[in-house]
Formats: sequence, structure tokens, C-alpha cells
Amino acid sequence: MFKKARFSVPTIGHRRDWGQLQGAAAAEAIASVAHDPTRPTIVVCADALSASRTADAIKFFVDSDVIVETFADWETLLYDTFSPSQEIISDRLRLLTTLHRFQGIIVVPATTLMHRIPPRSFTLASSLSLDKGQLFDIDTVRTQLQSAAYVCVETVYEPGEYAVRGSIMDIFPSGSAHPYRIDLFDNEIDSLRSFDPETQRSLEQVDVIRLLPAREFPLTTEAIQHFQDRWHQAFTNHDPRRASIYQDIASGISPAGIEYYLPLFFDGLECLLDYMPAESLSLTPCSRDATPWQGSTSIRSHTQGVTISKLNRYQMSRSQKGRTTRYPNLINSSHPTANQYFLSPIQMAVGKLCLNY
Repeated sequence: MFKKARFSVPTIGHRRDWGQLQGAAAAEAIASVAHDPTRPTIVVCADALSASRTADAIKFFVDSDVIVETFADWETLLYDTFSPSQEIISDRLRLLTTLHRFQGIIVVPATTLMHRIPPRSFTLASSLSLDKGQLFDIDTVRTQLQSAAYVCVETVYEPGEYAVRGSIMDIFPSGSAHPYRIDLFDNEIDSLRSFDPETQRSLEQVDVIRLLPAREFPLTTEAIQHFQDRWHQAFTNHDPRRASIYQDIASGISPAGIEYYLPLFFDGLECLLDYMPAESLSLTPCSRDATPWQGSTSIRSHTQGVTISKLNRYQMSRSQKGRTTRYPNLINSSHPTANQYFLSPIQMAVGKLCLNY
């Protein structure tokens, strides 16, 4: 559709503003410069709603072969007592494992971009492939699935679950559209079939399936020990025997809301920009009015490169350390709005730990 870009793209390390883009003109401008198949594009929006609308608008203007993805937000409040849905986690992990070779457009809310995510050493190295005809030991695979935070259930319905019935194992891999049924003949995989989780009926046979982690953190013995060590370092004045989250992780269970304790599982976290190739193009809708994200739209574009990528991460780290933040109650427990969130001392400590990573 767009054979030639109507908007010029800056060189590496530079920024350019496009102004007076009314209505869907911003999406059309993005589509006109994001058609280059050799350079992925990341579009940063104000929130999840504007990201969804922007992605739909961009899909209207780009060719059918251009991939437009949205990096989903957890859709939970800080320190909620429940975790994001498995569908959201599955979609996030699927996208993270393909970003190093991604060619297309990624739309992400600004708040989601600020979140720290697992390092690439975990997401890219924690997959498991199963091929038709390979040797298969149910007990060994069960242990591997539990280490990847999969949950054993009677019937598989959503990503991150598995079930065992005799010589048959059902697995719903994270990042997959369908679950798979593994039929064994003795200790060898006889067939691999996808099936409908609602009717449990087989759909089609496949030759190989790839299993991603079920969560954004590991549950291996080493990871659990690392979590416990970091817990003792971070919460020196709290008895772990009275902390249900600590006890659940020690037992190899994923408690609700554990995602906000992500820094305890790793030596260091990364952000979405770390996953993007160095030549990525970053587009940020902004406003020239006093109130951000309102009024007529202009777009700030820069080719990410090494210099800009480092600058963006530095700016985010400054914001996360409390110098410029939208959530002062998460950094300073004396803030007058802190009590309305009912944050415990442990939650306050985790807030400081997460925001300083």
C-alpha cells in the first residue's frame, strides 16, 4: 500500500517531530515509515486503551503482510492479591522470545514499557522442544514442566497447564494458540496432536511442539534458593515463616501476585528496549498542549540505535528511582495516599526494590 514513506526517518542518535496529525493521520504516518521489513518499529502510547486503538488503526493502513503486535500490560494493580491471566502471560512470553528476530510493529503502553521484565538469558534459554519419535519419560518431563511453573490439572483449559492420564500427556504451552496431546508408545512419542480445550477433540497432527515457560520467572531449585537468599537480604526485619509468599515459593508453588517480586528471582532485570534490535525505530505520539496525550497529535521519532537505547533506559531508571514518578506512594511510605492502598512494610520494601532495578 505504501511504496514510499511520506515522512522522513532520522538517522541513528537523532530525533524528529511530525506535527499537525489529526485523527487517524498519526496511524497513517506510522504505517508509512514502518513498512521497512529490515527494521522493527516500536510505538509507545499513553495507556493500554490508546495502545489498543492505535494498533487497530495501524492495521488498517499497513499491508496485510505487515505484523502489528501489542505488548500486553499485566492489567493488575500494584500489589494485587492475584496474578495476570495466563493468556496475557502467554502472549507476553511468546512475543519476548521472538523480538530478537521480529520484523513488524510493536505497540506498547508507556506504563508497560517502564516495567522491568525477565532477562533474555531466561526467556530465550528456557524453552523445550518435543519431536515426534523422540524418547519421552513422563516423570522427567513432569519435573521440567514444574520447574517452568506449569500447573498439573485434571483437564487442560488454558496456557501453563498440563495433565497426565496413563500414557497420554496433555500440555497447553505458553504462547501457543492450542494445547497438544502427546501419545506414547512405550517410552517414545507416537503422535503429537493439537486439540480443542473446550471439546477436547483432536484438531491436527504436528511433528514438533515448542514449550515456553509458563510464567515470567523460573521455579527451579536454583531459582527458589536465589529467591530465598534475596528475600533475606531485602527483608531483614521480617520473619519468612509468617510470609505466605515465601513459604509458597519454598514449596515450589506460584502464589497469586508473585509477579511483583520478580527482582528476587534474578540478579538483574531488563526492559523491553533491551530485547529490541539496535536498528529499531521508536515512535512516540505526543501533544504540544499543556496536557500530555490530548489535543492535536505530533509524533516524535528516533532511530533507537545504541545511543538512544541507553538514553531511554537511563531516563526510565531515573524515573523509577523516584525523581520523577507517577506513583509517589510506592516509594515513600509517608506519602498521605499510601495508607489508602493498605501497603504493608514488606510491600513497601518490595516497591523500593522493584523501582530501583
